[in-house]
Amino acid sequence: MGARRSAALRATGAAAVVCAIDQAVKVLVRGQLAVGEVHDLPGPLSIVSVRNDGVAFGAFAGAGLLLVAVVGLALAVLLVV
Repeated sequence: MGARRSAALRATGAAAVVCAIDQAVKVLVRGQLAVGEVHDLPGPLSIVSVRNDGVAFGAFAGAGLLLVAVVGLALAVLLVV
């Protein structure tokens, strides 16, 4: 196995771990905190329960199928190019 492939596997593994932690925190927050509720963590950190039905920072909220179509098209272009 080459060094480049090994690095790609480590990066993929790290990304998978980060995604798993992210999803676990989301499940905990949805199950334990009401919308708008704040839970202070040690130091300057806190967890706030919010809902976002758009993309980054709520952009295109409510776009529904149009957003899915645009994202799908963008992904298709990236895969082809």
